[in-house]
Amino acid sequence: MAPPDSSALELAGKLGLPAGWKATKNNKRYIFVSPEGLTFRNKKAAVAHAKSMIVEETEDPPWRAAGHELIGREVLYCHSHKLSGARSVTIEQMGFVRGWISDTDTDRQGHPGYISERTKQPAALFHVIFGELPGQHLYPKYLLAYQDMEESEVREILIPDDIFPKHKQKRVKLN
Repeated sequence: MAPPDSSALELAGKLGLPAGWKATKNNKRYIFVSPEGLTFRNKKAAVAHAKSMIVEETEDPPWRAAGHELIGREVLYCHSHKLSGARSVTIEQMGFVRGWISDTDTDRQGHPGYISERTKQPAALFHVIFGELPGQHLYPKYLLAYQDMEESEVREILIPDDIFPKHKQKRVKLN
C-alpha cells in the first residue's frame, strides 16, 4: 500500500517541483506545500521558492536543500567588529538556513563531509544565508553573505516560531 502522501508527492513532481514538495488539487486550484512546511496557493510562488532553496551542488559533498527541520528556519546572527582602539560595532543580521551537510555525508574520497571543531567527530553543518543589502546598512563592509555553522550554533540563534509563525513567515529577500 502506498503512503498517504504519495499522490501529493507524485502530483508535485508532475508539475515540475523538486523532490519533497507536495501538491493537491482543490476544485480548479492547486495548493503546494514545501518540504519545510510552507504553503503556497499558486505555482509561480511555489516554483520561485523552490528555486531560492536550490543549493549549489558543486561542493563536495553537496549541500542538501531539504530533509532537516532547520531548513528554511530564520535566524538572527550577531557578530562584533573592532572599528578603532576602543570602539567596536555589533552587527545583527537576519538570515535563514538554506542547506546542510549530514554527519553521515562523505566527500568523493570517503572522508566525512564536516568534522566538528568542538568534538573532533563528524557532525552536521548548516549553511545560513543573509539577505541584507549592503546599501541599506551603516557598516556594509562588515555584512556577511553567508555563514556555515554547527547545529548547536544554529539552534542558539533561531528566531522562535511564536515570533514568526510558519504560516506568516516573511522570507529574507536575496538580491
